[in-house]
Amino acid sequence: MGYKNHVKLNSVGAFFDTKQGIVYPMLSDGTKDFQGVDIMVHESEWFNSLSLKDFDVVEEWFDNEELDIEAMLLGMDGLTFDNPKDEYDFDMALNGIEVY
Repeated sequence: MGYKNHVKLNSVGAFFDTKQGIVYPMLSDGTKDFQGVDIMVHESEWFNSLSLKDFDVVEEWFDNEELDIEAMLLGMDGLTFDNPKDEYDFDMALNGIEVY
């Protein structure tokens, strides 16, 4: 049974309700856990783990809610990257420009 507004975020193993901003963990069998959590309570590591495709889905929700994901992430302590490519990809997704 599918939910029209629920998008699978493979990079973080979750489903995202693009209307309500709720993240539902993905169970080991690929189905959704119905105990969701508001996206605003996730830690920086969760956002750091998003693929570019999944980040775009989340960023669109922030834009629709007139929230500034960039300011929120910049205000989080401990936003770190495993390697320079991840940081570059994140900067490109967030800013749309190359960062030197």
